[in-house]
Amino acid sequence: MKKNYIKREKRIYASINIAAIFILLIIFNVSQVFAQVSYTFTSAGQAGPAGPNQTQINTAYLSTNLNGSVTVSSGIQSFTIPATGPYRIKAIGAQGAYNGGYGASISGDFTLTAGTVLKILVGQMGTQMSNGTYIAGGGGGGSFVSSTGNVPYVVAGGGGGNGDGYGGSPLPCCLSGMQATTVINGNPRPGGSNGGASGNGGTCGTSGGIAGSGAGFYGDGSLCQALGIAYSFTNGGAGGLCGYLANTSGDGGFGGGGGCYNSGTGQRGGGGGGYSGGGGGDTPNFTESNAPGGGGGSYNAGANQTNAINTFTGSGRVIIDLLCDIHITSSGTNSISPVICAGQSLTLTTNAASNYTWSNGNSTSTTLVVSPTSNTTYSIVGTSSTSCNSSGAITVLVNGGIPTLTITNALNTVCFGQSATLTASGANTYSWTGGVINGQPFAPSTTGSYTVTGVNACGSSTATTSVSVSPLVVTASANPPIVCIGVSTTLTAVSTINSYTWQPTGLTGSIAIISPLVPTIYTVSASDGTCAGTATVSVGTKPNPTITVVPSATMVCEGAAVTMTASGALSYTWTTPAATGSVITVNPTIPSVYYVVGSNSLNCNSAVASQFVLTAITPTLVVTASKTVTCPGGTVNLLASGATSYTWTNGPNSSGYTVNPLVSTIYTVIGIAGTSTCVGTRTIDIGVLNTSVSVSASSQSVCLGKSTTLTASGANSYNWAGVGSGISVNVTPLTTTIYTVVGTTTAGVLNCQSSNSIAIVVFDTPTLTIAASKTVMCKNDPGPKLTANGSLVSYTWSTGANTQTVNTSPTITSNIFSVTATDANGCEGNTSIHITVNPCTGISTIGGYQNLISVYPNPNNGEFVIASVSDIKLKLINELGQIVELIELTQQNDHKVSITKLANGIYFMVGQNNNEQINQKIIVSN
Repeated sequence: MKKNYIKREKRIYASINIAAIFILLIIFNVSQVFAQVSYTFTSAGQAGPAGPNQTQINTAYLSTNLNGSVTVSSGIQSFTIPATGPYRIKAIGAQGAYNGGYGASISGDFTLTAGTVLKILVGQMGTQMSNGTYIAGGGGGGSFVSSTGNVPYVVAGGGGGNGDGYGGSPLPCCLSGMQATTVINGNPRPGGSNGGASGNGGTCGTSGGIAGSGAGFYGDGSLCQALGIAYSFTNGGAGGLCGYLANTSGDGGFGGGGGCYNSGTGQRGGGGGGYSGGGGGDTPNFTESNAPGGGGGSYNAGANQTNAINTFTGSGRVIIDLLCDIHITSSGTNSISPVICAGQSLTLTTNAASNYTWSNGNSTSTTLVVSPTSNTTYSIVGTSSTSCNSSGAITVLVNGGIPTLTITNALNTVCFGQSATLTASGANTYSWTGGVINGQPFAPSTTGSYTVTGVNACGSSTATTSVSVSPLVVTASANPPIVCIGVSTTLTAVSTINSYTWQPTGLTGSIAIISPLVPTIYTVSASDGTCAGTATVSVGTKPNPTITVVPSATMVCEGAAVTMTASGALSYTWTTPAATGSVITVNPTIPSVYYVVGSNSLNCNSAVASQFVLTAITPTLVVTASKTVTCPGGTVNLLASGATSYTWTNGPNSSGYTVNPLVSTIYTVIGIAGTSTCVGTRTIDIGVLNTSVSVSASSQSVCLGKSTTLTASGANSYNWAGVGSGISVNVTPLTTTIYTVVGTTTAGVLNCQSSNSIAIVVFDTPTLTIAASKTVMCKNDPGPKLTANGSLVSYTWSTGANTQTVNTSPTITSNIFSVTATDANGCEGNTSIHITVNPCTGISTIGGYQNLISVYPNPNNGEFVIASVSDIKLKLINELGQIVELIELTQQNDHKVSITKLANGIYFMVGQNNNEQINQKIIVSN
């Protein structure tokens, strides 16, 4: 069973036939189905920091189902739930100004009781400002729905305002952080950390020039560098104001949007309002992407939640849907709670789609014309357009005639400033003269009459009452409010009466002259027998200052610094030396006295203090040097005088000091005269003539037998060890050698020397050999292949070839082949080889000396005998020129040797007998 109630102030409700509705609901098997009864709340076309007034809301809702059902207080709308049932509440936050971030879209389901009053703040879009070049926008306001006790149902955060930064154009909408969030905490400005949390407003960042942050549900936003703060929902929800340079826009939207910051060249957007406020924009290090403000946070206490970022531009909205609802509306100005005069008619209309039954038995139409003579409740049960079975009811209040007014005036006489309350009854609405609101306290300034007009459905009537005002407000002041002890001041009381008594003095009259010795609070009482009032005024006193001076020392060496610190007053004037301030520094050279005059803020009885300082003698030192400029490491004798004992810094405790500086150096000596504790200090600068010889070579590496040029610089003259003198010398080293030069630099009478060395690397001539496939050949045979060996990189043969290996074709008896090669260091080597070409006219003997040596058999199968007639040494060589065997024929072997196991091929037996060359060709064939 469902119970629907409609509550309105001062209205009488009739009961509904509960039993009949209960039976109908059972018959129709009521099910929970969503219906399309919707109330849409807007900002009434307003933008900026202040919400709409009642007139603007009435105009905006004139043609809607909210006509006459919404009241406004400081921009916050109040709406009374017309019937008990399930509702979906959806809040949409406002967009930030200047193409700012989008607001959130937050919705949830609630079960609400008829008569529940909701506070609704529709977030408004902020405004944007321009200084002619740059633009910035205020933050968008959040949209709030809460109970009258500030318990939130849903809150949709507003988007952050955009800003040019220093770039001159807005950043694209919804840059990360600029749009609202669907969670409780607000977004910081992009790249920052100043978003609000737990229902509080955003905070200020760490840089300067930050726009105002958005406000939260409970906590206000931060002012930062804006002109005015954004207020929380519980503090009224007003938007913040844009700050710094004069402007009339750039403010945050109603709903806690933060104001912008306009520095003239860098524009920052304000933070969005919401359950927690968004951070204000900033441009640290001229980073443009930080200029937008952060979006506000959101909150949802409902069931079946839908939390998203809205894409709706402009100001926000609040939509309240009555779910699974069948309701009745009436014709006339108030379709929800109609009021008529007796004898008038109303047309009741239901949204039920089918199966409807009116409480009076009419079940054939969705409309019902009624003419009640007394307050009557009409009900209906039926099925909605979405197949939802439910019931609805509406109460029609009936006025019997023109209202008869009654005025309740609890206080006909009040004192000035006291509140009075005038309450009229007997009508539906009331309008008072003099700005009085029915039943609400007001403070009349003068005695007067007040007329109320009461209106009901039948007409209007008036009634009058009066309020007498008696004086009451009393103010008191002192001039001056603070005096020196014993000095007079004038107390003045002001009110609309002329009888005053001052305490604790007992003086009377509106003016009293007093001379307090201590701070005192004076009370004045005013009374004319009817009204009485009191006021207080505080008079402060300043004591005469007592000045003291504390020196950092009472005895110092001549010229030493002494700090004088005065206390006991507010301002100080020193006479010796002439100075102001509580602290001065002096440097006495003789015993001296110092005076100071101190005063407080009222110049009360200035006081004088003094301080004496003694001085001790400081010795005057003289330092001489045997010379003031020397070569590096040269000897210099220093001598101090003018004191009795001496101490050199990092040196001896004597008057003399022998030094050998390597670089220009300042030497310091401290001296003491007699038993005095004062020390004298003197320094002397010994200059060192810097010498530095540099050396270079045209080439620091050469091949053996090659030359290079050495060059020195950095001095006036040069001497090369073991080579010669002059700036440059030529050398031809045989091995790697280090050359040293000594340079002499002359300055005046100084001749300072320095040296430097350079190493010249010598590369050896590369080793080059030639390998020949044979060195002796027969005429017309193929020539030998020659190969150059060694770690080389290029070759040049006498034949003109440039390869490592070449083929030859010698034709004369004696041939010499040479090759020149270069190694990796660029050094050259060369060698040659001798190739002999024999005519080879016979097989047994090629050399023509068969009477001296014989080979048999020849050709052979690898076994043959070599014999001679005398001692001889021979070489057996193969076709490649390789020695196969050395043979020696002597008397011991009877001048005969047997050769065996030779491989197939052509061999040559060569040797020397006296001056004759022996060449014997041998053919082996197995």
